[in-house]
Amino acid sequence: YGTKKAIEGAFTPGQKVLVVEDLVTSGSSVFEIIEPLEKEGLKMSDVIILIDREQGGKKHLTEKGYNLHAVFTITEIIDALHNASKLETTMATKIKKFITNNQT
Repeated sequence: YGTKKAIEGAFTPGQKVLVVEDLVTSGSSVFEIIEPLEKEGLKMSDVIILIDREQGGKKHLTEKGYNLHAVFTITEIIDALHNASKLETTMATKIKKFITNNQT
């Protein structure tokens, strides 16, 4: 980031790397990260995501041979908030319906 290079730090072609991202929706931003890494000869099979919004990203990554590991899914977060009485049932239902109806 600091030097404005696509890839920071020392690496050698063939080296294995792990992609870590904050969240995934469709997976397109993850593919934007993976592409330049693979062009430099780096190898990856796994992606760690803090939040999977469950809108198709996991499916798209899996179809291309990458394993997505999410710390949380958006459904887990919604359920935790609902169970802690921080999110009303009607709103939790609306959010889940939105997720289901807005797959990429």
